[in-house]
This record gives sequence, structure tokens and C-alpha cells, in this order.
Amino acid sequence: MASTAGFSSATDMGTPYAHSRTRLLWVAAAIVGAGYGVFLIVTALRLPSGAELTGQFALQPAVKALTAVLLAVAALTHPIARERRWLIAALLFSAAGDFLLAMPWWQPSFVLGLAAFLVAHLCFLAALIPLVSRSGPRLAAAAVMVLACVALLVWFWPRLLAEGMAVPVTLYIAVLGAMVCAALLARLPTPWTALGAVCFAVSDGMIGIGKFVLAPTNTEALAVPIWWAYATSLVLITAGFFFGRASVPSATSAKCRRPRQQAEHEPIARVLPMLSVPHLDREFDYLVSAEQSDDAQPGVRVRVRFHGRLVDAFVLERRSDTDHVGKLGLVGPRRVGRAGAHPRRAPARRRRGRALRGHPRRRVAAGRPAAARQRRKANRP
Repeated sequence: MASTAGFSSATDMGTPYAHSRTRLLWVAAAIVGAGYGVFLIVTALRLPSGAELTGQFALQPAVKALTAVLLAVAALTHPIARERRWLIAALLFSAAGDFLLAMPWWQPSFVLGLAAFLVAHLCFLAALIPLVSRSGPRLAAAAVMVLACVALLVWFWPRLLAEGMAVPVTLYIAVLGAMVCAALLARLPTPWTALGAVCFAVSDGMIGIGKFVLAPTNTEALAVPIWWAYATSLVLITAGFFFGRASVPSATSAKCRRPRQQAEHEPIARVLPMLSVPHLDREFDYLVSAEQSDDAQPGVRVRVRFHGRLVDAFVLERRSDTDHVGKLGLVGPRRVGRAGAHPRRAPARRRRGRALRGHPRRRVAAGRPAAARQRRKANRP
């Protein structure tokens, strides 16, 4: 069952959002990408004009894919589970596309690389769609992107028909345009992901120009700027997801002035509030502070803030991450006193009570005199 974040009122956690290993691997990926870009510049200056820049050493495809692989490893510690899954998949497919496009001597490499990047764009799109928020400037930027994609497709069209690539390239440009538009509309605190998506489109546009406009005479003319635009796009897209966002926010009392630290181990508590509303009989995620970490254990009854009021809830499990994007409420103090119904039995018990409330036998039994019921009970063998 999908969980929902607890309703909260306000102050954010003061802890860093990105894990230290994420920052380290992100910096390493940026350095590797820049290093490979410098290698391409040196190689282009050393070789004759128009010479192939790939195939210079045996491990060049692996080195080219290393930037995306490092970013995928960095995404392993991304705190939002839904985004983490799509980012890892997108970066791994991007690495596969890099590896394939670094082998131009293999005939199917371009089509397979195109397919790998198509899947990568779909994964990026899946990570961005829940963050989309419409506004005038963002919609205008997305409209400009759509016009640019249409213009590229019209420019490439005669060559696409001649080479039989009209359908796959049209599909690719449509998915690329959708991904960039989603990035431009994404509700993120920094513009890095949007800028990175635009750089990705610029890189792919230059690949198309080299393949369908400049080929076969000057295919490698744009190889160096293609790599720099592409490597920048991956670094910026991931930077927008990794950095500049608050840690998992929490709700604290208005009287509390100091930010409360989240629990170091499994800071998310999945709880079941004791509510009388049937459609809210489901699980919610709340943040556990360091002070409440020992008390907020599975099976314990706690207090949580739900729609502005304190309610009782049972802790079902402790987790290290959450699927929710947004603010999480803070688990309150442990509830001492009557244990109450088991959290898993309470919804079923309420449903049975509602179902039997209007049953004919129940109504008849409620209207019978107590003495008659006792006589009948005494006459039973």
C-alpha cells in the first residue's frame, strides 16, 4: 500500500539533504567528464581534421561511460525512493548509450545507442513528471522547446527518409522534447535540472546535425562540443535532484526555535492513525527525531499531528526512506495508558461494526427484553 506523508505545519530540518558519498561521487563524475573532454580536445588537435576521435584506445568506450556510471552510484543514496529508482535507471541507460556510440565501427551501434538514450529519457521523464508545476514563464520555455524540436525534425527529414530512420528519430525527438519540457516545468528549488535537460537536447541536436546534415564528409566536426554539452547535462540534471533541496522537512511546535535533528538510523516511521473516517484507514509516513528514536518503535502508540490536530497512532515499521515528495510531519511523544485495538485489526473491526449495524437480527436482538433472553439461555441443554 502506498504511504502518504503526515500533515505538518512548518519548520524544515537543518540537516544536509545530499549524503556525503553522493556529493563525493558527483564531484568525481564531474572530474571524469571534464577529463574525457580534455582528452577529446587534445586528440582533435593532434589528428587531422575530420578524423575519428573514438577508437583511440581499447577502454575508451568504458571511460566514456564512466561519468554516467559514477552518477548512478551517487544516486544510490538519494533519499527519495521514487526518484532514486528512475535516476539510477536513466543514468545506467545513458552509460549504455555512451558505450555503444563509442564504437562507430560496429554497424548497429548508432541504432542501439539511440534506443538506450530513448529509454534513459523515459526514465528521466518518469522522475520529473510528479514535480511538474505549470506557470506562464515555464510554459513559454516549454513552447520554445517544442518549436525547436519541430524545426530540427523538419531539417533532418529528407535525410531521414533516405536512410529509413524517420520513425525511430521522430519518436526519439518526441520523447526528448517531453523530457526537456518536464524539466522546464519541474518544481525544483534550483534551475540546474532544467539547464541540464536543455544541454542534453543541444547535445542530441548536434549529434543529429553531424549524422544527418554534415555526414559523410565531416561527421566528427562537432564531436568535442557534443561531449561537453552531454557531460554538462548529466552533471546539472543530477545536481538539481541532489542539491539545493531541504532535507526531509518536519513539523515542530511553534514554541520550538531550534531545528530538531532526525534520527540517524531509519528516520522514517510508517504509522496508522486512529481515525474514524473510513477513507483515511491507511498508512502515513512521519519523521522521527533523534529524541524520539528510542520510543517510536513498531507496535508503540504515539501522538502525531494530522490536519492540525493531535491524534493517536500506532507505529507499524521504521524505514530509511519514503516515497513521498514534500514535507513530513514529526512523530510526537509516546502514548502511555490504554493500549487500544491492534492497528491492523481496528479498520476491520470498524468495517464489521458498520456492516452489522443495520442487520435485521441485530435490531431484533436489541429490542428483546433481558428476561426473555435469560430464560432462553437457561433452557438450553
